[in-house]
Amino acid sequence: MEERLTMKAEPSANPSPQDRSAPSPQRSVEVAAPATIEEAKTATVAAPLVEAGPAFPPQPRPSITQVAEAAPVQPQCSTAPSTSTTLAAPESAPRVKKPPIQTSVDQPTESEQIRSRKSSSSSQKSSKSRRARKEELTREFENCLEQVLTWLLEAEEELSLLDEVDENDLKTVRKQFKDFENFMASLTESQDTVGRVLHRSKLNCLSWEKTLISCFRTNVQVDEGESSDERVGALELSLHSIGERWRAICEWAEVRASQLDGLAELCAQTTEVFNTLCEWLKQREHELLGLKSAHHLEEPEQVAEQVRKLQRAEAALEAEHGSFVRLSQLSCELVARLEKGNGAAANEVRRRLDTVTQRWDNLVARIEEHSRTLVQSGKADVRQFLAATGAQPGPSAIEQKVKADRVVKPTESSLKVTTMEAAAADTGETTTDTEPEEATHQIVERFLRHVEKLTAEMEPLQAWTSTFSVSRKPDQVRKMISICQEKLMEIKDQEAKVNRLQLELEHMHLSADLTPAHLKRANDAFEKFAKGWARIVTKISEAMNVLTGHDEADEEQVVAKGIEQWIEGCDKVLTELMRTTKEERAKRLEKLEQQLETQQGNLTFIEKDPLKKAILKKGLDIVKKRIDGMSEEPSTSKSEGDLNAELEGEWCTVGDVAALDKEVERADKAVEVARSGNMSSETVEKAETRRAEMVERRRATSAALEKMKAAEEGMQSIAASVEATSSSDISLSGAITELKHARERLASYENLKKEAERAAEKMLALDDNVPQTITTTTRNRLRELSERWRELENAIEDHLNCARKEQKRSVQKTISNEERLLEQLEKRLADSEKASDAEECCEHLDNLESLLERVDTTLDVDDEILSMDESYVRDSFARLNDSRRRLADATRERIASLSRAVADCERFEKQMADIQQWSAHVSTLLDLRKSGDVSALDVPDEYKSAFESGTLVQELAREFASWTTALDETATWLEEGERKHNERFHDQFTHARNTFMELSQKFADFKHPKGFEEKIERIVHKLEDIENSLDDMTGIEAIFCSEALAEAKSLVKKLIAIEEDVNSLEKGKEQLIQEGIFDKESAAPFAEKIRLSKKKTKELGLRAEDAVERLEDCVEMYNKLLNESEQVEEFLDQLEDRLEKYASEDKAQDEEVVDELVSEWNRHESSLRNLEELERLLRENAVKVSEGVCADKRRRADALKMRLDGWSRTVQKKGDFSLI
Repeated sequence: MEERLTMKAEPSANPSPQDRSAPSPQRSVEVAAPATIEEAKTATVAAPLVEAGPAFPPQPRPSITQVAEAAPVQPQCSTAPSTSTTLAAPESAPRVKKPPIQTSVDQPTESEQIRSRKSSSSSQKSSKSRRARKEELTREFENCLEQVLTWLLEAEEELSLLDEVDENDLKTVRKQFKDFENFMASLTESQDTVGRVLHRSKLNCLSWEKTLISCFRTNVQVDEGESSDERVGALELSLHSIGERWRAICEWAEVRASQLDGLAELCAQTTEVFNTLCEWLKQREHELLGLKSAHHLEEPEQVAEQVRKLQRAEAALEAEHGSFVRLSQLSCELVARLEKGNGAAANEVRRRLDTVTQRWDNLVARIEEHSRTLVQSGKADVRQFLAATGAQPGPSAIEQKVKADRVVKPTESSLKVTTMEAAAADTGETTTDTEPEEATHQIVERFLRHVEKLTAEMEPLQAWTSTFSVSRKPDQVRKMISICQEKLMEIKDQEAKVNRLQLELEHMHLSADLTPAHLKRANDAFEKFAKGWARIVTKISEAMNVLTGHDEADEEQVVAKGIEQWIEGCDKVLTELMRTTKEERAKRLEKLEQQLETQQGNLTFIEKDPLKKAILKKGLDIVKKRIDGMSEEPSTSKSEGDLNAELEGEWCTVGDVAALDKEVERADKAVEVARSGNMSSETVEKAETRRAEMVERRRATSAALEKMKAAEEGMQSIAASVEATSSSDISLSGAITELKHARERLASYENLKKEAERAAEKMLALDDNVPQTITTTTRNRLRELSERWRELENAIEDHLNCARKEQKRSVQKTISNEERLLEQLEKRLADSEKASDAEECCEHLDNLESLLERVDTTLDVDDEILSMDESYVRDSFARLNDSRRRLADATRERIASLSRAVADCERFEKQMADIQQWSAHVSTLLDLRKSGDVSALDVPDEYKSAFESGTLVQELAREFASWTTALDETATWLEEGERKHNERFHDQFTHARNTFMELSQKFADFKHPKGFEEKIERIVHKLEDIENSLDDMTGIEAIFCSEALAEAKSLVKKLIAIEEDVNSLEKGKEQLIQEGIFDKESAAPFAEKIRLSKKKTKELGLRAEDAVERLEDCVEMYNKLLNESEQVEEFLDQLEDRLEKYASEDKAQDEEVVDELVSEWNRHESSLRNLEELERLLRENAVKVSEGVCADKRRRADALKMRLDGWSRTVQKKGDFSLI
């Protein structure tokens, strides 16, 4: 274990002339390999990257071919004395840009290496001898790595061939332990062997050995002359893979050793206790075979002997109960040790414990049954059974013992959820003679932990009870019932755990080792838990009672309940009739047959619940068979002796459900014969016992077969999903998720499989005479199920491992590509600082933006890395993200700086070009306006909208002001920094400033109030258009009222805008007069037009508001008219349909129907009048209404009224005729 796998790199003692003449720098790659198993737990591979080289993460388990592909690294490593390497296990070394170069007496200094690098490189390219030597060194290094990898593959193969631990055979376990020791010894020896392959020299002194152990540094000397970063990265990957695989083997070996430690002794101890208890149970069962039935005991001596046997058996059970508890505890501990590594073995331990428990219960049940029959028959007194133990009358010792024996059940169930920590705690709980107080304290603490754990599991149910409230609304009942059913299923799942907890508390009370203080502590904890459990059960019970009470008033429920009560009462009556005379029995049977016919008739009323109906029909058929059987006089009847012989004869055993169904029917007939034949109570009891035994066998057989089938179907469905996942084209993360889900499903089905195994074992344990074929078939089926289950688990794990390895490889490749991208970005950043002009800045800006976009793109492996268990990959990814963020921030800052530099120049050039273009357009426009008008066709397109709206001058004034401000800012900008010495910029600015000054003078001449008159004329035209629109709103159709209303509202808004324009014109007129552009005479025509426009605007505004109010009323009335019309239309259709139906049918009560139609007509007569009134109001408001809305309906109504009056008169005449 303390051996080390080492490779030592030393400088050559006699360097060649080529080495002395052209020394080349060396790159140091530190590698790590664990020296011992303990050190391998935390060992990682330290591989600092070479200068300016990208990080190459380790790939999983490279093959020999991959190592050969990485061979062109050309390292100076061989089996010759001049080079060697040492594999050790330091912590992962940090990444550095320039790793230190090792120096020695024969090595040049760093500056000499740098100066000679170019000459060395050129000499290597020209020297064929040196190239041949490097190729030879490469081949030697390949051989070294191939030998190491071959040894690792052999060790892993030998590891996979080791068998799983067999807990049944102590010799096998010892042999497996010896095999494991041999494997560990060979592993230790192989360390030296591999070390001799990788290096030829031995350690000379103990101090040097301690130095190597403390530092574990390994240097692989790589010639930097022709090696590349990729080759160095491949070398790092290979060495890292070797270290990882070595660490995995060491970790597995240590875990395996800890699992096997003490397991053989525990298996031997459990087997010894199991065999002893089985032998004891066999003896007790043999003793109980001599017991006879109570009715076969005629002499008092026989009765006394039987009582003594029962007392001895009971005393033996009490005395051996400690062995039984001991076996349970050992089984718990053994299952906890085997649960993870060998599930089949753990299940076998559970099965053996179930078998012993079943045999123990059978003994207790047989003793109890014989004791009870003796007491009931009057041949023995209960005090005889109490005399041996001196117990007081009350629950028998056997009953108390049965309660104590049930402690095995929670122990057995707890095996399913035992963790490694709980197993360790349970191991310490085993009572010994030297530490009773500690064991007692551990028992109480374990019980309190179980209570605390179960309380935590029930916290969701506790929260639900405090927040849930029952709603009796009809639309909420179904939802409430669904919620309560889900919670009821959860409560049922927890009920088994509560029962196990209660049985564990009972066992603590029966234990003599616990003090009153311990019991009080356990009772207080359980009482607190029981209160919460009671609240949950009470809440769900009340909720279900309230919700199911919704349907109690239903007629079908009442009928079904009545039939159930009649069946129960009839069963009691038929039982009593067997004791009456034939005459009385015949009379009462006749009455029961009449009642049976009535109940069969009531059964037809149940239609909504077919299942309930089928159950009740079956119950009525059974009652009918019993009545028929009691009515018929049997021609022949079995004697009591024949029936006893049949009952004590051979009956079908477990395994065949169909045969057991027949046996149950046969037992039912025997019970019926015993009861109807007025046989002795012993015979009746024996028949009922036989029937209960057959029913129990059928139940156990059905349960076992169903659970085994369910387990097989669940396993098949999971296997199908795993196969579908492995053959589909989904992503690796999706495949891993699906496989994990399949593994979780398989784990959830584990309990079902265990239940199937226990049910099968219980089925086989019900009868001592189970045929060998049934036993073999059942056990083979269970064995096949376990094997297929184990194969499926292994298949899922294999698929998961493969998917994870492929995912790791993909992630590492992505990280490598991203690191190369970051290095490229870092180089571009350094180059961009040398840019001197705008053209270079633009070029660097484009490159940086492209690289930044690629860096900012989210990697596809983000979610995959978070879900991986590889700390090395996560650390590499974390470092990569830090580098990405750092370089991305630096790139953004540099891009912003370059953008500002480019934008300043571009903005100035663009501003100069824009002012030249604007000057050309505006100069053309200003030249058009001399003393005449400006035609719309002559105005440029960009100014036509302003010209049409009369704001051309204002628009030009804003543009002149904007350019004035822009030129002032540009003048300030030109005076800053080095730009004030730029003659080209100043010449461009001077030319733009002169052009702008000329345009400003032209614009001063252009300003003249020509648009004032045009604006007045436009307002006059708008008012005329609005007046025409208001005139058109008179006499419109009703269907266009909404559109007319919207148009009227828009006219109101236009008039408001026109009013504001008129006011602005009035103010503009006064301003023009003040400025001297207008005098009073020239302004008089404009003033008159403004006054008339203002007056007309007010008049049209009033008309428009009236039109809006009128149209709003019309829209509302028309909507009412349409609604009333639809109702009248619906009523007329219904009335017409009813009249047609009335005319086609022959009614006995014609007068009532006609009166009903007449009254309904009278109720809807008002609707027709409302239609006519609404139509009249709309016409008064100058709105036309189509005839289809009202007139057509009036005509239909008149026609229906005439038909109704005719029917009324006819019915009246018919009534008068009948009176006559």
